[in-house]
Amino acid sequence: MGRFLSPLVVRRVGQRLVPEFDQPVAIPDLAVTMTNGRAVLRVDGVMVGDPGTVTGKYVAPDGLTSDPALATDIRGAAGQNVKGDAGNPAWTPMLAIESDGAARYLKVTDWAGGVGTKPATGYVGSAGITTKANAPNLNAAKRFGIFNAMSNASGIATISFGTMFSEVTSAPNIGFWAIPATAVGALRVTQVAGTLAKTGVQIKVEAPNILSGVLNLLVGATVFVIAIEQ
Repeated sequence: MGRFLSPLVVRRVGQRLVPEFDQPVAIPDLAVTMTNGRAVLRVDGVMVGDPGTVTGKYVAPDGLTSDPALATDIRGAAGQNVKGDAGNPAWTPMLAIESDGAARYLKVTDWAGGVGTKPATGYVGSAGITTKANAPNLNAAKRFGIFNAMSNASGIATISFGTMFSEVTSAPNIGFWAIPATAVGALRVTQVAGTLAKTGVQIKVEAPNILSGVLNLLVGATVFVIAIEQ
């Protein structure tokens, strides 16, 4: 069983405050490192005390080990989802225009590039995948286009529709998705409230932190928006 030690004083070492004790104590300097797809803690040295033989070892359930395969994966057990919104990482929709008499519908026929169970296929509506009865008709009387932009340091992509909808009376119906530059897990893609207009819209992209699961703003993701005249 461990024991509590009360420091006599605290002194500054570089940018750190390091306690000093009345008996020999080694305080490890830990670093997170990736090994075989696992995030583990490695002892890179000691802040105070005798480094002994602990440097370079890994933190395991029973103490320190020289074998990183025995170290504790601080992200949890294999296959365990990180915290955050559920979703399928890095799925890309395969789109096609389906004809039904004079009507035209945009349909997701398949998904590619993802991991796990594929999302559902169906027709593209203003709120996502829907049935043909609820999908907008992309006939010749309606203007539509697919636009894209990259998310900035605030995780926001500013999509411009140009002058496509300048002659209509209201903002278009939209659907949107995002593709990260690298696979980062489940994405949360949302419309920035109050930004949809005839000239464009802003979309925010977030992804869970690999260690904490907390949603962070995602920079450099490519955001796609399909805009359809109402």
